[in-house]
Amino acid sequence: MVKFGRHVQFFLEYEHHTDVDHYVIPYNEVCDLIEISSVCTKGSFSDKWRECIHLASTDFMESTRLMWSNIFKILLDSDAEESRGAPIDTALSLYVESVPLRESQDLLVSLKSIHSSAALNSEALRKLVKKYDKKVNNNSKSESSLTAVMLPELYSSVLTTGIATSIATINMLRELISTSMEDQSSDDSEEKKASENKLKRSRSKELLHTFQDEEQVERRAAEIEWLYETVSSIPPTSLVHAVAHRGFHNPTGRSDVRPIENSLAAFEMAWNAGIHHCECDIALTKDEKLVLAHDEDFTRLAIMPTSKSAVQKVSDLTFKELISLPLKNGVRPPLLIDVLESAFSIGDHAKLIIEIKPGNTEACLALAQLFTKFPKLMPHVAAVMSFDLFAMIQLQKKLIGVTENLKKKGISFTKPELLLVTDIESHRKKNEMWLDIMSDLSPIDGWIQSNNGEQILDGVYLRFQKEMLTEKGAEALRNLSKKYTVGVWVLRNEDPDDYKTMKWLADEGNITFYNTDLPKNFY
Repeated sequence: MVKFGRHVQFFLEYEHHTDVDHYVIPYNEVCDLIEISSVCTKGSFSDKWRECIHLASTDFMESTRLMWSNIFKILLDSDAEESRGAPIDTALSLYVESVPLRESQDLLVSLKSIHSSAALNSEALRKLVKKYDKKVNNNSKSESSLTAVMLPELYSSVLTTGIATSIATINMLRELISTSMEDQSSDDSEEKKASENKLKRSRSKELLHTFQDEEQVERRAAEIEWLYETVSSIPPTSLVHAVAHRGFHNPTGRSDVRPIENSLAAFEMAWNAGIHHCECDIALTKDEKLVLAHDEDFTRLAIMPTSKSAVQKVSDLTFKELISLPLKNGVRPPLLIDVLESAFSIGDHAKLIIEIKPGNTEACLALAQLFTKFPKLMPHVAAVMSFDLFAMIQLQKKLIGVTENLKKKGISFTKPELLLVTDIESHRKKNEMWLDIMSDLSPIDGWIQSNNGEQILDGVYLRFQKEMLTEKGAEALRNLSKKYTVGVWVLRNEDPDDYKTMKWLADEGNITFYNTDLPKNFY
């Protein structure tokens, strides 16, 4: 019996104990149906699944409707004027005022039972679709996949959408009951009771903000669960190629569910989930601290985007000014050493791929100095890359001095690979190198080799082209990978960002790195 099947059985045995028996999806029964491939056709599974979601949704709606009918019956019987057209928070507050404490507590038990059954059924339906696609199709992208058909039905159903409302209602009711219990020993005068009831209703409205925060926490938890589940599903031989672009973040700049880009949390979350590589951008502050930053200033990410520190260029800020610059996640931008120390603590697999913005040769020097001072952190930098060929050559020269110095001291080290980033001709900015995978690739030799043929850089990071997904494109990548380390980066909303593409490029093109924003449809 699968783990979730056991969970369903535990729920039926130990948690499903209220007076009203709510419908619980026969999860193991449907799983058994899936296992019998000769019996389980797409049609038969779909019919059974839709029967389950109908019964679960109906049970949830009827139970919830009955609960609210009882609440408003009591409110109407009490002739409470405010009950007419009352919103959820007001209705609950009036109900707790109108009935004995025990009845409010019974209502809470009933409501929690409705919620727990609905949450269990929603998760069971999701897992059944996943199990069907995995067992029967063995390919969630195939034409017979049910994920794209049934999960939208599930996520738009009253069963799933009503769960968030039930959570908020439970929290409001719980707080109101707690307040009522505290008031049991207070003076029961009519005047004071009326004043306190008014205060309770005001407090319940204030609690809505708290409940919204709790819902946000639950959404964040669900996002982390998705990350862990996705990473654990990717074969280790493929996972090593994934590079979490600016860490596990929301590429739109929001920080309500995922961490903000280039933040310490974005990298730690990715590494702890099992991702090996994370890409980051660095800049040099006025007092020569290497800080993680993609833009030239922090107006896009700062919690106060018009503040003096936010609008200043990163290169004009001191570390002291950075400390006073909270981003949307409430904390300052991290220094590179902060992130590398976390990688060192997390484990050997945690590595960065660092991008240096064009023209920032001073950052190259600062990076070399950091490696000199903290050689233990060097193994946690898998590669350093830039569109700026000159800057990369300068870094290569600096690293020669670093490694020679470490050798003299008898300190072991692992040198990061140095890569040149290229774009495609139609998208490239001024002075950026560009390549067409289907054309002559010999210019690469001239870029990353010296005049005498000595290799200066280790490889290239190419912009994705749709031709890479053809046999000829894959052959060109394979030939290039025989000579150099090859990475591929994708542009959001223009290039494919999914496991299928990464696997093809790694298996057929023999690339080493594949940048991804880890969208929800990645795997």
